[in-house]
Amino acid sequence: LLKITMCCCLGVRHGFFVLFCLFTNLNLIHLTSVLHPSTPDRVRAFASLSSLHPGRFKREINANPAGNLTSKWDDGHPVANDEDGKGPIPVEKVTTTTIPSTLPPSTFFFTNPQTMPTKETSTRSTPSMKWPETTTEKQEDEATEESKEVEDEVTHLINKDAPKRDLKGDAGAVDHLTLDTFHRLAFFSCAGLGMALACTVLLFLPTSINPARIAFAALILSALLTGWLPFLNFHGAAVARLLQGVCIALALPLVSSLVTEWAPIRHRAFFLSFLLLAYPASILGTWPLTQLLSDFELPYWTIYAIASGLSVIVAALLLWRYKHYPYEHACIKGEELSKIRAGKGKEKNAENRALPNHRSTSFWISTTAFYGLFMALVLPSFYLPSLLANPELMWTWNLGVTAATPFVAFFLVFFFVSFLPYSPLSSRVLNTIGLVLTGALLCFLPMLIDPDRNIILPILLLPLGLLSGGVVHLAVHLPNLRLLPSLAFALFLAHLTAPFFVHLLVADNLRRLSWATCCTAVGILVAVCCAPFVAAAKPQLFPPKMETTLRNIEMDEECGLQEMQELPPAGKHLT
Repeated sequence: LLKITMCCCLGVRHGFFVLFCLFTNLNLIHLTSVLHPSTPDRVRAFASLSSLHPGRFKREINANPAGNLTSKWDDGHPVANDEDGKGPIPVEKVTTTTIPSTLPPSTFFFTNPQTMPTKETSTRSTPSMKWPETTTEKQEDEATEESKEVEDEVTHLINKDAPKRDLKGDAGAVDHLTLDTFHRLAFFSCAGLGMALACTVLLFLPTSINPARIAFAALILSALLTGWLPFLNFHGAAVARLLQGVCIALALPLVSSLVTEWAPIRHRAFFLSFLLLAYPASILGTWPLTQLLSDFELPYWTIYAIASGLSVIVAALLLWRYKHYPYEHACIKGEELSKIRAGKGKEKNAENRALPNHRSTSFWISTTAFYGLFMALVLPSFYLPSLLANPELMWTWNLGVTAATPFVAFFLVFFFVSFLPYSPLSSRVLNTIGLVLTGALLCFLPMLIDPDRNIILPILLLPLGLLSGGVVHLAVHLPNLRLLPSLAFALFLAHLTAPFFVHLLVADNLRRLSWATCCTAVGILVAVCCAPFVAAAKPQLFPPKMETTLRNIEMDEECGLQEMQELPPAGKHLT
Protein backbone atom coordinates (compact mmCIF):
# COMPACT_ATOMS: atom_id res chain seq x y z
CA LEU A 1 0.00 0.00 0.00
CA LEU A 2 2.74 2.44 0.95
CA LYS A 3 4.72 1.69 -2.23
CA ILE A 4 1.78 2.26 -4.55
CA THR A 5 0.66 5.32 -2.62
CA MET A 6 4.09 6.95 -2.78
CA CYS A 7 4.33 6.35 -6.52
CA CYS A 8 0.88 7.76 -7.18
CA CYS A 9 1.54 10.79 -4.98
CA LEU A 10 3.90 12.02 -7.70
CA GLY A 11 0.81 13.17 -9.56
CA VAL A 12 -1.72 13.80 -6.80
CA ARG A 13 0.52 16.24 -4.93
CA HIS A 14 0.07 18.79 -7.74
CA GLY A 15 -3.70 18.71 -7.36
CA PHE A 16 -3.44 19.21 -3.61
CA PHE A 17 -1.22 22.29 -3.88
CA VAL A 18 -3.36 23.76 -6.67
CA LEU A 19 -6.51 23.55 -4.57
CA PHE A 20 -4.59 24.76 -1.50
CA CYS A 21 -3.56 27.97 -3.27
CA LEU A 22 -6.99 28.60 -4.79
CA PHE A 23 -8.88 28.15 -1.51
CA THR A 24 -6.26 30.25 0.31
CA ASN A 25 -6.81 33.14 -2.09
CA LEU A 26 -10.57 32.86 -1.54
CA ASN A 27 -10.69 32.52 2.27
CA LEU A 28 -7.95 35.00 3.16
CA ILE A 29 -10.19 38.07 3.11
CA HIS A 30 -12.59 36.57 5.67
CA LEU A 31 -9.96 37.06 8.39
CA THR A 32 -8.17 40.16 7.13
CA SER A 33 -11.45 42.07 6.90
CA VAL A 34 -11.77 41.71 10.68
CA LEU A 35 -8.13 42.38 11.56
CA HIS A 36 -7.25 45.32 9.31
CA PRO A 37 -9.05 48.69 9.31
CA SER A 38 -8.07 49.53 5.74
CA THR A 39 -10.53 46.98 4.33
CA PRO A 40 -13.56 48.55 2.58
CA ASP A 41 -16.56 48.56 4.89
CA ARG A 42 -18.96 46.58 2.70
CA VAL A 43 -16.34 43.85 2.27
CA ARG A 44 -16.84 43.02 5.95
CA ALA A 45 -19.67 40.70 6.92
CA PHE A 46 -21.28 43.27 9.25
CA ALA A 47 -21.04 47.02 9.79
CA SER A 48 -20.28 46.61 13.51
CA LEU A 49 -16.86 45.16 12.66
CA SER A 50 -15.59 48.59 11.59
CA SER A 51 -14.40 49.52 15.10
CA LEU A 52 -13.14 46.13 16.31
CA HIS A 53 -9.51 46.37 15.27
CA PRO A 54 -6.67 45.94 17.79
CA GLY A 55 -4.23 48.85 17.73
CA ARG A 56 -6.56 51.04 15.67
CA PHE A 57 -5.86 54.23 17.61
CA LYS A 58 -2.11 53.72 17.41
CA ARG A 59 -2.28 53.32 13.65
CA GLU A 60 -4.40 56.46 13.35
CA ILE A 61 -1.79 58.43 15.31
CA ASN A 62 1.00 57.08 13.12
CA ALA A 63 -0.97 58.03 10.01
CA ASN A 64 -1.43 61.64 11.22
CA PRO A 65 -0.16 64.04 8.51
CA ALA A 66 1.26 66.34 11.22
CA GLY A 67 3.99 63.79 11.85
CA ASN A 68 4.84 61.24 14.46
CA LEU A 69 4.01 62.47 17.96
CA THR A 70 6.04 59.85 19.79
CA SER A 71 9.15 61.16 21.52
CA LYS A 72 12.45 59.35 21.41
CA TRP A 73 12.95 59.80 25.15
CA ASP A 74 9.56 58.85 26.57
CA ASP A 75 7.95 55.49 27.22
CA GLY A 76 5.67 55.57 24.19
CA HIS A 77 3.26 58.33 25.19
CA PRO A 78 2.22 60.10 21.98
CA VAL A 79 2.33 63.69 23.29
CA ALA A 80 5.31 63.70 25.67
CA ASN A 81 8.19 66.12 24.99
CA ASP A 82 11.91 65.62 25.21
CA GLU A 83 13.96 66.46 28.23
CA ASP A 84 15.07 69.78 26.73
CA GLY A 85 11.44 70.85 26.28
CA LYS A 86 11.56 70.68 22.49
CA GLY A 87 8.79 68.48 21.25
CA PRO A 88 5.99 68.40 18.71
CA ILE A 89 3.69 70.35 21.04
CA PRO A 90 5.04 73.70 22.39
CA VAL A 91 4.92 73.92 26.16
CA GLU A 92 5.29 77.21 28.07
CA LYS A 93 7.96 77.06 30.74
CA VAL A 94 6.82 77.94 34.27
CA THR A 95 9.33 79.25 36.85
CA THR A 96 8.78 77.78 40.29
CA THR A 97 10.38 78.56 43.64
CA THR A 98 11.95 76.04 45.90
CA ILE A 99 9.62 74.79 48.61
CA PRO A 100 11.17 75.23 52.08
CA SER A 101 11.52 72.39 54.46
CA THR A 102 8.57 71.45 56.64
CA LEU A 103 8.26 73.54 59.81
CA PRO A 104 7.63 71.96 63.21
CA PRO A 105 3.96 71.58 64.16
CA SER A 106 2.27 74.40 66.03
CA THR A 107 -1.23 75.16 67.37
CA PHE A 108 -3.56 77.58 65.57
CA PHE A 109 -6.96 78.93 66.66
CA PHE A 110 -9.59 79.89 64.08
CA THR A 111 -12.48 82.16 65.08
CA ASN A 112 -15.25 83.95 63.24
CA PRO A 113 -14.36 87.48 62.11
CA GLN A 114 -15.53 90.37 64.28
CA THR A 115 -18.79 91.94 63.12
CA MET A 116 -18.41 95.64 62.43
CA PRO A 117 -21.49 97.86 62.97
CA THR A 118 -22.85 99.50 59.84
CA LYS A 119 -25.26 102.39 59.40
CA GLU A 120 -26.87 100.97 56.27
CA THR A 121 -30.25 99.35 56.66
CA SER A 122 -30.49 95.94 55.15
CA THR A 123 -33.65 94.72 53.48
CA ARG A 124 -34.59 91.06 53.79
CA SER A 125 -36.29 89.47 50.87
CA THR A 126 -39.36 87.41 51.41
CA PRO A 127 -38.48 83.74 51.12
CA SER A 128 -40.21 81.97 48.25
CA MET A 129 -42.40 78.96 48.82
CA LYS A 130 -40.52 76.94 46.15
CA TRP A 131 -38.38 74.12 47.44
CA PRO A 132 -34.70 74.67 46.69
CA GLU A 133 -33.09 72.38 44.11
CA THR A 134 -31.10 69.69 45.83
CA THR A 135 -27.67 68.49 44.76
CA THR A 136 -29.04 64.97 44.21
CA GLU A 137 -31.28 66.11 41.38
CA LYS A 138 -28.40 67.97 39.78
CA GLN A 139 -26.20 64.90 39.95
CA GLU A 140 -28.93 62.78 38.38
CA ASP A 141 -29.34 65.25 35.51
CA GLU A 142 -25.59 65.38 34.96
CA ALA A 143 -25.33 61.58 35.03
CA THR A 144 -28.19 61.28 32.53
CA GLU A 145 -26.58 63.76 30.16
CA GLU A 146 -23.23 62.04 30.55
CA SER A 147 -24.68 58.61 29.77
CA LYS A 148 -26.40 60.00 26.67
CA GLU A 149 -23.10 61.47 25.47
CA VAL A 150 -21.30 58.14 26.03
CA GLU A 151 -24.06 56.27 24.19
CA ASP A 152 -23.84 58.68 21.27
CA GLU A 153 -20.06 58.26 21.12
CA VAL A 154 -20.35 54.45 21.12
CA THR A 155 -23.00 54.54 18.39
CA HIS A 156 -20.85 56.85 16.31
CA LEU A 157 -17.85 54.56 16.80
CA ILE A 158 -19.75 51.46 15.71
CA ASN A 159 -21.26 53.12 12.65
CA LYS A 160 -18.17 55.15 11.80
CA ASP A 161 -17.64 53.65 8.37
CA ALA A 162 -21.24 52.55 7.80
CA PRO A 163 -23.34 54.52 5.31
CA LYS A 164 -25.38 57.32 6.86
CA ARG A 165 -29.08 56.62 7.27
CA ASP A 166 -31.93 58.93 6.59
CA LEU A 167 -33.80 59.23 9.90
CA LYS A 168 -36.64 61.34 8.55
CA GLY A 169 -38.82 58.36 7.91
CA ASP A 170 -38.85 54.75 9.01
CA ALA A 171 -39.36 53.44 5.49
CA GLY A 172 -36.25 55.15 4.16
CA ALA A 173 -34.12 53.78 6.99
CA VAL A 174 -35.34 50.24 6.36
CA ASP A 175 -34.71 50.56 2.64
CA HIS A 176 -31.19 51.81 3.18
CA LEU A 177 -30.46 49.02 5.67
CA THR A 178 -31.75 46.46 3.21
CA LEU A 179 -29.52 47.89 0.51
CA ASP A 180 -26.48 47.70 2.78
CA THR A 181 -27.30 44.09 3.65
CA PHE A 182 -27.74 43.29 -0.03
CA HIS A 183 -24.27 44.67 -0.79
CA ARG A 184 -22.64 42.42 1.81
CA LEU A 185 -24.71 39.44 0.68
CA ALA A 186 -23.76 40.04 -2.95
CA PHE A 187 -20.06 40.22 -2.09
CA PHE A 188 -20.00 36.92 -0.18
CA SER A 189 -22.17 35.19 -2.81
CA CYS A 190 -19.91 36.21 -5.69
CA ALA A 191 -17.68 33.16 -5.17
CA GLY A 192 -20.57 30.72 -5.58
CA LEU A 193 -21.87 32.62 -8.59
CA GLY A 194 -18.45 32.45 -10.22
CA MET A 195 -18.28 28.70 -9.62
CA ALA A 196 -21.70 28.27 -11.22
CA LEU A 197 -20.62 30.23 -14.31
CA ALA A 198 -17.40 28.23 -14.64
CA CYS A 199 -19.24 24.91 -14.29
CA THR A 200 -21.53 25.97 -17.13
CA VAL A 201 -18.50 26.75 -19.28
CA LEU A 202 -16.93 23.36 -18.49
CA LEU A 203 -19.93 21.60 -20.04
CA PHE A 204 -19.01 22.98 -23.47
CA LEU A 205 -15.24 22.52 -23.30
CA PRO A 206 -13.84 19.55 -25.25
CA THR A 207 -12.52 16.71 -23.11
CA SER A 208 -9.29 16.60 -25.12
CA ILE A 209 -7.96 19.74 -23.39
CA ASN A 210 -5.33 18.93 -20.78
CA PRO A 211 -6.81 19.79 -17.33
CA ALA A 212 -3.36 20.82 -16.11
CA ARG A 213 -3.28 23.71 -18.58
CA ILE A 214 -6.70 24.89 -17.44
CA ALA A 215 -5.56 24.72 -13.80
CA PHE A 216 -2.37 26.63 -14.71
CA ALA A 217 -4.39 29.48 -16.24
CA ALA A 218 -6.71 29.50 -13.21
CA LEU A 219 -3.75 29.73 -10.80
CA ILE A 220 -2.13 32.62 -12.67
CA LEU A 221 -5.41 34.55 -12.79
CA SER A 222 -6.07 33.90 -9.10
CA ALA A 223 -2.55 35.06 -8.19
CA LEU A 224 -3.01 38.35 -10.05
CA LEU A 225 -6.39 38.96 -8.42
CA THR A 226 -5.02 38.20 -4.95
CA GLY A 227 -2.09 40.57 -5.40
CA TRP A 228 -4.37 43.46 -6.42
CA LEU A 229 -7.15 42.78 -3.90
CA PRO A 230 -5.82 45.01 -1.04
CA PHE A 231 -5.81 48.04 -3.38
CA LEU A 232 -9.35 47.61 -4.76
CA ASN A 233 -12.57 49.23 -3.62
CA PHE A 234 -15.79 47.36 -2.93
CA HIS A 235 -16.83 46.91 -6.56
CA GLY A 236 -13.36 45.83 -7.65
CA ALA A 237 -13.13 43.36 -4.76
CA ALA A 238 -16.53 41.89 -5.70
CA VAL A 239 -15.40 41.32 -9.30
CA ALA A 240 -12.14 39.78 -8.05
CA ARG A 241 -14.06 37.42 -5.78
CA LEU A 242 -16.33 36.40 -8.67
CA LEU A 243 -13.29 35.51 -10.79
CA GLN A 244 -11.69 33.61 -7.91
CA GLY A 245 -14.77 31.41 -7.79
CA VAL A 246 -14.35 30.81 -11.52
CA CYS A 247 -10.72 29.78 -10.94
CA ILE A 248 -11.68 27.21 -8.29
CA ALA A 249 -14.26 25.58 -10.54
CA LEU A 250 -11.80 25.43 -13.44
CA ALA A 251 -9.43 23.35 -11.30
CA LEU A 252 -12.02 20.62 -10.62
CA PRO A 253 -11.30 18.70 -13.87
CA LEU A 254 -7.78 18.21 -12.54
CA VAL A 255 -9.23 16.54 -9.43
CA SER A 256 -11.35 14.18 -11.51
CA SER A 257 -8.40 13.34 -13.75
CA LEU A 258 -6.11 12.54 -10.81
CA VAL A 259 -8.66 10.27 -9.14
CA THR A 260 -9.46 8.32 -12.31
CA GLU A 261 -6.02 8.15 -13.97
CA TRP A 262 -3.46 8.11 -11.16
CA ALA A 263 -5.20 6.34 -8.28
CA PRO A 264 -5.64 2.56 -8.24
CA ILE A 265 -9.23 1.47 -7.83
CA ARG A 266 -8.62 0.28 -4.26
CA HIS A 267 -7.06 3.61 -3.22
CA ARG A 268 -9.41 6.08 -4.89
CA ALA A 269 -11.14 6.96 -1.63
CA PHE A 270 -7.82 7.93 -0.06
CA PHE A 271 -6.81 10.06 -3.04
CA LEU A 272 -10.13 11.93 -3.19
CA SER A 273 -9.98 12.53 0.57
CA PHE A 274 -6.42 13.81 0.23
CA LEU A 275 -7.47 16.30 -2.44
CA LEU A 276 -10.48 17.51 -0.44
CA LEU A 277 -8.21 18.16 2.55
CA ALA A 278 -6.84 21.16 0.65
CA TYR A 279 -9.83 23.18 1.91
CA PRO A 280 -9.09 22.92 5.66
CA ALA A 281 -5.34 23.00 5.00
CA SER A 282 -5.70 26.40 3.32
CA ILE A 283 -7.16 27.78 6.57
CA LEU A 284 -4.78 26.01 8.94
CA GLY A 285 -1.76 27.19 6.99
CA THR A 286 -2.67 30.83 6.37
CA TRP A 287 -4.91 32.15 9.16
CA PRO A 288 -2.32 31.74 11.97
CA LEU A 289 0.30 33.32 9.71
CA THR A 290 -2.04 36.22 8.97
CA GLN A 291 -2.57 36.74 12.70
CA LEU A 292 1.20 36.75 13.27
CA LEU A 293 1.79 39.35 10.58
CA SER A 294 -1.05 41.45 11.98
CA ASP A 295 0.48 41.32 15.48
CA PHE A 296 3.73 42.67 14.06
CA GLU A 297 1.68 45.43 12.36
CA LEU A 298 3.07 44.69 8.92
CA PRO A 299 1.33 46.30 5.92
CA TYR A 300 -2.08 45.03 4.93
CA TRP A 301 -0.92 43.75 1.55
CA THR A 302 1.93 41.58 2.89
CA ILE A 303 -0.09 38.40 3.40
CA TYR A 304 -1.75 38.84 -0.01
CA ALA A 305 1.66 39.20 -1.65
CA ILE A 306 2.82 35.96 0.01
CA ALA A 307 -0.28 34.08 -1.16
CA SER A 308 0.06 35.47 -4.68
CA GLY A 309 3.73 34.50 -4.90
CA LEU A 310 2.99 30.97 -3.68
CA SER A 311 0.30 30.59 -6.35
CA VAL A 312 2.75 31.58 -9.09
CA ILE A 313 5.34 29.05 -7.85
CA VAL A 314 2.79 26.22 -7.73
CA ALA A 315 1.55 27.13 -11.23
CA ALA A 316 5.11 26.94 -12.59
CA LEU A 317 5.71 23.53 -10.97
CA LEU A 318 2.37 22.26 -12.30
CA LEU A 319 3.23 23.21 -15.87
CA TRP A 320 6.74 21.78 -15.59
CA ARG A 321 6.31 18.49 -13.69
CA TYR A 322 2.70 17.38 -14.05
CA LYS A 323 1.91 14.43 -16.34
CA HIS A 324 -1.63 13.67 -17.34
CA TYR A 325 -1.12 9.89 -17.57
CA PRO A 326 1.04 7.75 -15.27
CA TYR A 327 2.92 6.11 -18.15
CA GLU A 328 4.28 9.55 -19.13
CA HIS A 329 6.14 9.94 -15.83
CA ALA A 330 9.78 8.85 -15.76
CA CYS A 331 9.65 7.50 -12.19
CA ILE A 332 6.79 5.03 -12.75
CA LYS A 333 7.91 1.47 -13.44
CA GLY A 334 6.02 -1.15 -15.39
CA GLU A 335 4.95 -3.16 -12.34
CA GLU A 336 3.61 -0.06 -10.64
CA LEU A 337 1.82 1.04 -13.80
CA SER A 338 0.12 -2.34 -14.15
CA LYS A 339 -1.27 -2.08 -10.62
CA ILE A 340 -2.49 1.46 -11.27
CA ARG A 341 -4.24 0.44 -14.48
CA ALA A 342 -5.72 -2.81 -13.16
CA GLY A 343 -9.49 -3.01 -13.68
CA LYS A 344 -9.87 0.34 -15.44
CA GLY A 345 -10.39 -1.16 -18.88
CA LYS A 346 -13.54 -2.97 -17.78
CA GLU A 347 -14.70 0.15 -15.98
CA LYS A 348 -14.24 2.26 -19.10
CA ASN A 349 -16.21 -0.18 -21.23
CA ALA A 350 -19.01 -0.31 -18.66
CA GLU A 351 -19.41 3.48 -18.56
CA ASN A 352 -21.15 3.36 -21.93
CA ARG A 353 -24.11 1.70 -20.20
CA ALA A 354 -24.35 4.32 -17.44
CA LEU A 355 -27.51 6.38 -17.08
CA PRO A 356 -27.42 10.17 -17.49
CA ASN A 357 -26.81 12.18 -14.36
CA HIS A 358 -30.34 13.57 -14.09
CA ARG A 359 -31.73 10.01 -14.07
CA SER A 360 -29.13 8.53 -11.74
CA THR A 361 -30.14 8.05 -8.11
CA SER A 362 -26.55 7.58 -6.97
CA PHE A 363 -25.56 10.92 -8.51
CA TRP A 364 -28.15 12.88 -6.53
CA ILE A 365 -27.38 10.97 -3.33
CA SER A 366 -23.66 11.74 -3.53
CA THR A 367 -24.36 15.36 -4.52
CA THR A 368 -26.64 15.85 -1.49
CA ALA A 369 -24.06 14.39 0.90
CA PHE A 370 -21.28 16.50 -0.63
CA TYR A 371 -23.50 19.57 -0.21
CA GLY A 372 -23.82 18.86 3.51
CA LEU A 373 -20.04 18.46 3.75
CA PHE A 374 -19.24 21.72 1.97
CA MET A 375 -22.02 23.63 3.76
CA ALA A 376 -20.54 22.72 7.14
CA LEU A 377 -17.11 23.88 5.93
CA VAL A 378 -18.17 27.10 4.23
CA LEU A 379 -20.10 28.55 7.19
CA PRO A 380 -17.16 28.66 9.68
CA SER A 381 -14.61 29.56 7.02
CA PHE A 382 -16.69 32.57 5.92
CA TYR A 383 -18.17 33.87 9.18
CA LEU A 384 -16.43 32.37 12.23
CA PRO A 385 -13.94 35.30 12.55
CA SER A 386 -16.87 37.73 12.45
CA LEU A 387 -18.76 35.76 15.11
CA LEU A 388 -15.74 35.67 17.42
CA ALA A 389 -15.19 39.43 17.04
CA ASN A 390 -18.70 40.55 18.03
CA PRO A 391 -18.89 43.04 20.95
CA GLU A 392 -20.21 40.42 23.38
CA LEU A 393 -17.33 37.97 22.90
CA MET A 394 -14.55 40.35 21.79
CA TRP A 395 -12.30 37.40 20.89
CA THR A 396 -9.93 39.61 18.93
CA TRP A 397 -6.79 38.40 20.69
CA ASN A 398 -5.18 35.60 18.65
CA LEU A 399 -8.24 35.54 16.39
CA GLY A 400 -6.57 33.74 13.48
CA VAL A 401 -5.50 30.74 15.58
CA THR A 402 -8.83 30.51 17.40
CA ALA A 403 -10.89 30.63 14.18
CA ALA A 404 -8.75 27.87 12.64
CA THR A 405 -9.17 25.54 15.65
CA PRO A 406 -12.28 23.65 14.36
CA PHE A 407 -10.46 22.54 11.21
CA VAL A 408 -7.67 20.69 13.08
CA ALA A 409 -9.84 17.80 14.25
CA PHE A 410 -11.62 17.62 10.89
CA PHE A 411 -8.29 17.38 9.05
CA LEU A 412 -7.01 14.51 11.21
CA VAL A 413 -10.23 12.48 11.29
CA PHE A 414 -10.92 12.93 7.58
CA PHE A 415 -7.40 11.74 6.74
CA PHE A 416 -7.30 8.59 8.90
CA VAL A 417 -10.88 7.44 8.24
CA SER A 418 -10.11 7.34 4.50
CA PHE A 419 -7.93 4.23 5.15
CA LEU A 420 -10.86 2.22 6.52
CA PRO A 421 -12.17 -0.63 4.34
CA TYR A 422 -15.35 0.04 2.41
CA SER A 423 -18.68 -1.68 2.98
CA PRO A 424 -22.23 -0.46 2.31
CA LEU A 425 -23.16 -0.64 6.01
CA SER A 426 -20.09 1.20 7.29
CA SER A 427 -20.53 3.89 4.64
CA ARG A 428 -24.13 4.57 5.67
CA VAL A 429 -23.34 4.54 9.39
CA LEU A 430 -20.33 6.87 9.16
CA ASN A 431 -22.11 9.26 6.81
CA THR A 432 -25.17 9.47 9.06
CA ILE A 433 -23.22 9.96 12.30
CA GLY A 434 -21.00 12.62 10.74
CA LEU A 435 -23.77 14.80 9.30
CA VAL A 436 -26.20 14.48 12.23
CA LEU A 437 -23.63 15.26 14.94
CA THR A 438 -22.18 18.14 12.93
CA GLY A 439 -25.64 19.62 12.47
CA ALA A 440 -26.32 19.34 16.21
CA LEU A 441 -23.05 21.07 17.11
CA LEU A 442 -23.81 23.88 14.67
CA CYS A 443 -27.20 24.40 16.33
CA PHE A 444 -25.60 24.80 19.78
CA LEU A 445 -22.63 26.88 18.60
CA PRO A 446 -23.97 30.37 19.55
CA MET A 447 -25.00 29.20 23.03
CA LEU A 448 -21.87 27.23 23.95
CA ILE A 449 -19.17 29.45 22.52
CA ASP A 450 -17.32 31.16 25.37
CA PRO A 451 -13.82 32.72 25.55
CA ASP A 452 -13.34 31.46 29.12
CA ARG A 453 -14.20 27.84 28.29
CA ASN A 454 -13.29 26.99 24.72
CA ILE A 455 -15.05 23.64 24.50
CA ILE A 456 -17.14 23.59 21.34
CA LEU A 457 -14.67 25.02 18.82
CA PRO A 458 -12.15 22.12 18.91
CA ILE A 459 -14.91 19.54 18.34
CA LEU A 460 -17.19 21.56 16.05
CA LEU A 461 -16.15 19.79 12.82
CA LEU A 462 -14.77 16.57 14.33
CA PRO A 463 -17.77 14.37 13.35
CA LEU A 464 -17.66 15.79 9.82
CA GLY A 465 -14.39 13.95 9.22
CA LEU A 466 -16.29 10.66 9.21
CA LEU A 467 -17.66 11.52 5.76
CA SER A 468 -14.41 10.33 4.17
CA GLY A 469 -15.68 6.84 4.99
CA GLY A 470 -19.18 7.67 3.75
CA VAL A 471 -19.89 9.79 0.69
CA VAL A 472 -16.26 9.67 -0.49
CA HIS A 473 -16.38 5.88 -0.77
CA LEU A 474 -19.63 6.09 -2.73
CA ALA A 475 -18.38 8.82 -5.05
CA VAL A 476 -15.21 7.00 -6.12
CA HIS A 477 -17.24 3.97 -7.22
CA LEU A 478 -19.51 6.05 -9.42
CA PRO A 479 -18.79 6.28 -13.14
CA ASN A 480 -15.98 8.73 -13.86
CA LEU A 481 -18.31 11.03 -15.77
CA ARG A 482 -20.41 11.58 -12.61
CA LEU A 483 -17.66 12.46 -10.13
CA LEU A 484 -16.86 15.90 -11.55
CA PRO A 485 -20.49 17.16 -11.85
CA SER A 486 -21.31 15.90 -8.36
CA LEU A 487 -18.38 17.78 -6.78
CA ALA A 488 -18.92 20.94 -8.82
CA PHE A 489 -22.67 21.17 -8.21
CA ALA A 490 -22.35 20.67 -4.45
CA LEU A 491 -19.42 23.08 -4.12
CA PHE A 492 -20.97 26.06 -5.90
CA LEU A 493 -24.38 25.49 -4.28
CA ALA A 494 -22.83 25.57 -0.78
CA HIS A 495 -20.88 28.77 -1.52
CA LEU A 496 -24.01 30.34 -2.97
CA THR A 497 -26.54 29.48 -0.24
CA ALA A 498 -24.46 29.90 2.93
CA PRO A 499 -24.33 33.74 2.63
CA PHE A 500 -28.12 33.83 2.15
CA PHE A 501 -28.69 32.04 5.45
CA VAL A 502 -26.35 34.38 7.34
CA HIS A 503 -27.27 37.79 5.94
CA LEU A 504 -31.01 37.15 5.87
CA LEU A 505 -31.30 35.53 9.33
CA VAL A 506 -28.68 37.43 11.35
CA ALA A 507 -29.97 40.92 12.18
CA ASP A 508 -26.69 42.22 13.59
CA ASN A 509 -23.41 40.99 15.01
CA LEU A 510 -23.73 42.74 18.38
CA ARG A 511 -24.68 39.60 20.33
CA ARG A 512 -23.76 35.96 19.88
CA LEU A 513 -27.39 34.83 20.26
CA SER A 514 -28.17 36.79 17.09
CA TRP A 515 -26.70 33.79 15.27
CA ALA A 516 -29.05 31.28 16.91
CA THR A 517 -31.62 31.22 14.09
CA CYS A 518 -29.00 31.03 11.35
CA CYS A 519 -26.92 28.28 12.96
CA THR A 520 -30.03 26.26 13.77
CA ALA A 521 -31.27 26.45 10.17
CA VAL A 522 -27.88 25.46 8.75
CA GLY A 523 -27.47 22.66 11.30
CA ILE A 524 -30.86 21.16 10.43
CA LEU A 525 -30.05 21.39 6.72
CA VAL A 526 -26.70 19.61 7.21
CA ALA A 527 -28.36 16.86 9.25
CA VAL A 528 -31.12 16.36 6.66
CA CYS A 529 -28.53 15.83 3.91
CA CYS A 530 -27.84 12.35 5.27
CA ALA A 531 -31.42 11.16 4.72
CA PRO A 532 -31.18 10.38 0.96
CA PHE A 533 -27.88 8.57 1.54
CA VAL A 534 -29.37 6.33 4.21
CA ALA A 535 -32.59 5.66 2.31
CA ALA A 536 -31.41 5.05 -1.26
CA ALA A 537 -27.64 4.45 -1.38
CA LYS A 538 -27.02 1.35 -3.49
CA PRO A 539 -24.83 -1.31 -1.91
CA GLN A 540 -23.80 -2.60 -5.35
CA LEU A 541 -20.68 -1.04 -6.82
CA PHE A 542 -20.38 0.30 -10.35
CA PRO A 543 -19.98 -1.38 -12.79
CA PRO A 544 -21.71 -4.70 -12.06
CA LYS A 545 -19.43 -7.58 -11.00
CA MET A 546 -16.81 -5.07 -9.84
CA GLU A 547 -16.48 -7.11 -6.63
CA THR A 548 -14.58 -9.82 -8.52
CA THR A 549 -12.21 -7.27 -10.02
CA LEU A 550 -11.54 -5.66 -6.66
CA ARG A 551 -10.90 -9.06 -5.06
CA ASN A 552 -8.30 -9.86 -7.71
CA ILE A 553 -6.63 -6.50 -7.25
CA GLU A 554 -6.55 -6.96 -3.50
CA MET A 555 -4.75 -10.30 -3.89
CA ASP A 556 -2.32 -8.70 -6.40
CA GLU A 557 -3.14 -11.38 -8.99
CA GLU A 558 -4.25 -9.07 -11.78
CA CYS A 559 -1.45 -7.17 -13.50
CA GLY A 560 -3.60 -5.13 -15.82
CA LEU A 561 -2.47 -6.88 -19.02
CA GLN A 562 -5.67 -5.98 -20.85
CA GLU A 563 -5.20 -2.32 -19.96
CA MET A 564 -1.50 -2.40 -20.80
CA GLN A 565 -2.32 -3.47 -24.34
CA GLU A 566 -4.40 -0.31 -24.85
CA LEU A 567 -1.50 1.99 -23.90
CA PRO A 568 0.90 3.63 -26.38
CA PRO A 569 4.25 1.96 -27.14
CA ALA A 570 6.36 1.50 -24.02
CA GLY A 571 9.32 3.74 -24.84
CA LYS A 572 11.98 4.63 -22.33
CA HIS A 573 9.64 5.32 -19.42
CA LEU A 574 8.57 1.69 -18.87
CA THR A 575 11.36 -0.49 -17.50
